[in-house]
Amino acid sequence: MRFSLKRQQVSNFGFQIHHQVHQWFGTYWQQGLALTLATLMVLMLWQVGVGQLLEHWSYNALFQWRGALPWNQSIAIIEIDEASLQQLNVSPWSRQLYAALINRLAVSEPAVIALDVLFPGVDAEDAELAAAMTQQGRVVLAQAWDLNNQPILSSPALIQAASAIGHIHYAADADGVTRFVTTEIAGTPTLGMAAAQVYTSYATSVSLPKPPTRQIWLNWHSLQQAAHYPLAAVMAGEVPPQRLRNKIVLVGLTGTDGLPTPFQRLNHSVYLHATLISNLLQQNFLVYASRLKTSGMLLIVNLVVLSGTVHWRWFYQLLLWSGLCGAWVGLSWIEFTANIWLPVATPILWFGLTGITLLITKFLLTFQNLRRNETRYALMMQGFNEGVWDWDLKTNRFYFSPRWKQMMGYDPDELGDRPQDWLDRVHPLDRPGLESAIAAYLQGVGSHFEHEYRLLHGDGSYHWMQSRALAVYNPEGIAERLVGSQTDITAQKQAEEELWRSTFFDRLTNLPSWTGFVHDLQQTINQSQQDSRLRFAILWLDLDQFKLVNNSLGSSVGDRLLVAIAQRLQSVLSPTEVVARLGEDEFAILLKSIQDANDAIQIAEQIQQVLACPFSLDDHEVFVTASIGIALSANHYHKPEHLLRDAGTAMYRAKAMGRASYLVFDKSMRTGMLVKLRLESDLRRAIAEGERQSQATLAVESLSSDRNKQQAAELKELSGAPKASESKASTSATKDIATPADPSLSVTSERYPELELYYQPIVRLSTGQVTGFEALVRWQHAEQGLLFPSRFISMAEETGLIIPLSWWVLRTACRQMSQWRRLFPEMALVMSVNLSSKQFSMAGLTEKIQQILQETDLEPTYLKLELTESMVMENVASVVDVLYQLRTLGIRLAIDDFGTGYSSLSYLPRFPLTTLKIDRSFVDRLDDCHGNLEIVRTILALAHNLRMDVVAEGVETESQATRLREMGCEYGQGFFFYKPLDVEATTQLLAKQSMLTKQSTADR
Repeated sequence: MRFSLKRQQVSNFGFQIHHQVHQWFGTYWQQGLALTLATLMVLMLWQVGVGQLLEHWSYNALFQWRGALPWNQSIAIIEIDEASLQQLNVSPWSRQLYAALINRLAVSEPAVIALDVLFPGVDAEDAELAAAMTQQGRVVLAQAWDLNNQPILSSPALIQAASAIGHIHYAADADGVTRFVTTEIAGTPTLGMAAAQVYTSYATSVSLPKPPTRQIWLNWHSLQQAAHYPLAAVMAGEVPPQRLRNKIVLVGLTGTDGLPTPFQRLNHSVYLHATLISNLLQQNFLVYASRLKTSGMLLIVNLVVLSGTVHWRWFYQLLLWSGLCGAWVGLSWIEFTANIWLPVATPILWFGLTGITLLITKFLLTFQNLRRNETRYALMMQGFNEGVWDWDLKTNRFYFSPRWKQMMGYDPDELGDRPQDWLDRVHPLDRPGLESAIAAYLQGVGSHFEHEYRLLHGDGSYHWMQSRALAVYNPEGIAERLVGSQTDITAQKQAEEELWRSTFFDRLTNLPSWTGFVHDLQQTINQSQQDSRLRFAILWLDLDQFKLVNNSLGSSVGDRLLVAIAQRLQSVLSPTEVVARLGEDEFAILLKSIQDANDAIQIAEQIQQVLACPFSLDDHEVFVTASIGIALSANHYHKPEHLLRDAGTAMYRAKAMGRASYLVFDKSMRTGMLVKLRLESDLRRAIAEGERQSQATLAVESLSSDRNKQQAAELKELSGAPKASESKASTSATKDIATPADPSLSVTSERYPELELYYQPIVRLSTGQVTGFEALVRWQHAEQGLLFPSRFISMAEETGLIIPLSWWVLRTACRQMSQWRRLFPEMALVMSVNLSSKQFSMAGLTEKIQQILQETDLEPTYLKLELTESMVMENVASVVDVLYQLRTLGIRLAIDDFGTGYSSLSYLPRFPLTTLKIDRSFVDRLDDCHGNLEIVRTILALAHNLRMDVVAEGVETESQATRLREMGCEYGQGFFFYKPLDVEATTQLLAKQSMLTKQSTADR
């Protein structure tokens, strides 16, 4: 057991893990898809160049928003512009010009002179330029490479005279802006870095930061803010010497090239080197954030946001993604002010595309689900057996679904869109009720609308419909729409009508049955209690020697005779009087308004007269008389049973007087009641004695289980159990179960000294095997002999003795079934026990039954409780709760004598029943009565549709069993199979069936 429990726990844990993983993937795959698609789109944009353009634009925008940084004051620029060249009438490539410039700058004592001009090869003017450079002492020359990657070198003299050489190569992006310079090429540093290094040797107080190993990202300055002077002004001495003293002077051409910057579209390369020198001296060159780190950070942010907002509404997700884009712009701005360049366009593009893709994905999936739901709804409506309608109360428009029109036999375009198209087709008698029900619901009565009515079909007939609906309210609480469905319940109504007629009316004579007559009688009693002047009477008729006619001429003649008698009885009575058939040859008449007993006697005499005339049936003249008992209304009559009891008493007295007699009940007939009281006293005494015996038996079994046989024997002797030698009652009724030949079949039967349970087998019709029993009580009266339940159960019901008697029956049956389960464990037997109405209405019923099951060690699944229709219909709400409690324990539930009550079929699905038992009255005439056959077929269909099995009671012939089996009835019970058996006979039966089963299994 522990291993099994552990394995179940592991299995449950595995299922939970699988469910959680499945739920996780089902929830987050949309986010993963959106992130993947956004990443692919960003990469594609970079591939086609759009990403670079956007990033370059954001780079320039950051400079524009921040503004230009101030230049380092140690930098001055001399521009060799077109105007100066024209004024001086010199060539920009003249070495003599630069020699003169260097000599002219000597007066200003600059710290370093950097020439952003190439002097390729050897020239005659090299000596003059070299001399000027040597005299200055700190001059930096430029170097470049040609298209073949060959260095463009100056003459050896110039190279020797130069303090340093720096390359002037730079790479512009697609928009023309140069954003970085390479620190060195082939061991040659960039011109700006070389000039800065020479400057630090001159100005020892200045130190340079360690530059990046490969690239330096430029932190651009504005051209207008730089200290720059035209060549002509410098040569003319118009620039004060102090403006150039101790500075790095960069000399470069400005009229021959154009280099865009984030601030100006037209700039010159000399400013690039000046910017680099300024960045190095001020240590404010840009630091470009690592792409790997930035991408990783962006990916983490994306994943966190995606997983955290999986259940957010799209509007809030859109706000969040927009906020992320704004936050990244703000972060990039803050970092840029700290000279750190974070990419702006790419992250914003990634965030934006991820959010947009996610929203598009959600919208597409929502749209797809909507289309799928619409398709599913349309298919469901097509296959659903209900018609849908929608009433727009604001516009007073009405919608009929195609199924609604189809089920009512109308063409798709036959009905309009007005409520009158529906209401005008409602039966005139039902329309006021329907409109009142709708109005009441819209006014707040009830949680939903539900109503039954008749509706005109397209073929001109009326069909029964059941409509259910719910209202849609606006924020002010006013109903705007009423949406509902309509079900055709015509077949159900017909079945209810058929069952109602079979319950309240006799099928043969079409007269009210016992149930219908009692119902009418109760109404008359109620009216008399309200009006003391109202007097009425009951006539109970019993046909004399009807069975002789029925047996001699046949049941068909007997049926025709009963119909003829019913017609003659109706001819005597007025339309307000009621005549009913109570039994096979018994009729009752309710005279609803009489003056005195003479009116009832006069009717009785008229009945005798009309019955005295012979009945002509198949060339036979049949004479019939009747014994009539009359009971007059009185104030002490409150229940129909009392009146019927007294009328029956009078009828039996009249029958004893001879044929064709009638008698009015009077108090002198109460003598029979004394017999009943004596019977009640005897039953009460028997129950009291039996209760003591029951407790002793329970104690004996408890001691026996503890192996204390001696104490058990003493306790049994002290309990006063009758000894075999002292018992004078019939052996078949009072002796203990004799020990059978096979000791293994020995069982013990708990019984009252006079009460005993018999067990009638219930047989599976398809195999003939016994599948269970119904427990039936018998009373071995000391004076009157064996009494069947019909003699004392009604008295026990009236006196309340039914409650202890019922508990004894249940406990005894459970204990007996528990013993049989131990003897024959291979047989799946079920014990059926009838619950009385008073027992069923007791508080704590479920707990009491559960206690008995525990005492008797019987599993609940082997117990079936049988209830009557009237019991479950008394208080449906409370009954449903009790029945569900019993079913929760595992106990099976059955409706006994189904079809004889007057319950509504609409309540049947609410009860957790497992079995319906067809009343013997329907089975009795199954072969020769088509009506009974249809009722049985209806009950079978009803039970099987509700997933119940069916037991047919009163099966007495082979043809009945065959017919029931062919109609799909599962089980049968009746004298054709077995009569009720005592414990010993039942045990022998089970032993025989068990042996046959084992032999059959062995043969296979």
